[in-house]
Amino acid sequence: MIQVIKLISGEELLCAIKDKDITNPCIITHLEGGEITFRPYAPYTKKLQLVKNTTYDHIIWTATPDKELQKEYEKIIKQMS
Repeated sequence: MIQVIKLISGEELLCAIKDKDITNPCIITHLEGGEITFRPYAPYTKKLQLVKNTTYDHIIWTATPDKELQKEYEKIIKQMS
């Protein structure tokens, strides 16, 4: 399931989540004019894992991105592979 995660640091991540595993996380960067870009989050890792009572405390919200954003994410992940 592809999700957007808003952290208390203000960062927004776009990633795939299955159980507690986060794969291919990207930071969403907002540009002028309403445009956004993606860059890898923790590019030196293969998989991140949500840790109860620590990581959850740093998450403000999660949401399902719209279809267009999901397609763009999938396209970028294929290019990175």
